[in-house]
Amino acid sequence: MLTDELHIGYADALYLLNYFYYKVKKAPLNAALTGWTALSYSDRCATGKNDSLDLDYIVAEDLFNSTDAETKAYAYKRAIAYLCDRRHIDKDIVLNLIKQGFLKMDKQHNLCFVCYADPFQKAEVISITKKGTTDKRFCPNYIKEHHTGFLYAKKDYLEEQQYKELYIFESPIDLLSFLTLVQSGQINLTSHAPNACFISLNGVGNRQFVNKVLERHPTIERVNLCLDNDPKGIKGAEDIEKQIGDRCTVEDLRCSILKEYSGKDDGNGGFTFYKDYNDLLTQQFDIRVEL
Repeated sequence: MLTDELHIGYADALYLLNYFYYKVKKAPLNAALTGWTALSYSDRCATGKNDSLDLDYIVAEDLFNSTDAETKAYAYKRAIAYLCDRRHIDKDIVLNLIKQGFLKMDKQHNLCFVCYADPFQKAEVISITKKGTTDKRFCPNYIKEHHTGFLYAKKDYLEEQQYKELYIFESPIDLLSFLTLVQSGQINLTSHAPNACFISLNGVGNRQFVNKVLERHPTIERVNLCLDNDPKGIKGAEDIEKQIGDRCTVEDLRCSILKEYSGKDDGNGGFTFYKDYNDLLTQQFDIRVEL
């Protein structure tokens, strides 16, 4: 295996294989790999495993905690510019994520959403999901365990980890967008328990991460599917419901939010379409949802 011989990560090995296979065969690698065609590049990164990865480097490298005041200020400025100004995510939510250690910035100025073996103790990093703020190519997911994504919960609930509900997204940006809509009052979770955790699959094919979370937190009674309003997201939600429907109550919130508000008159001679929760923020169409 390239990962063993060259001491490189799963994603880098996959990139090399695909590059040289295409040079010789003039066709993508996944056309020759049985069973791989159903997973996207990011899905494969999220479902793979690399025990040799030392992901704790991000703790020391984190520019948000730099001892140099100018470097630290620039890191915050860059994060706010991308997440708040461009993506319209609430600034307090972003700052809280940084304060809790769930969001860091590496030396290449990539935003790093961090998952820990224990999200309260934060002693071991097992997953980093990167979002670039530059045009430099990078691997989006680095993981030490099979089927790992990103997990977030409010500090009060992290300590006990007795979650009652689980919300599932495809990406951390969708997750933060949803929390922004809730905080602004556009989505009202009246009938939902406040004691909840939120996860990003980092690829809709990473469904086994859902099983891991439910096994580690058997107090979860309700699962809320918040996947994209596109064919992959719809199919992914159906697959997850079949996978866990006999263990807890499952609700597809896409139907009551993204699907419900798509197809409306946008007031400019066209119609709205919302693929994900960040669309609701960036397109700034007024919604009011009671759930």
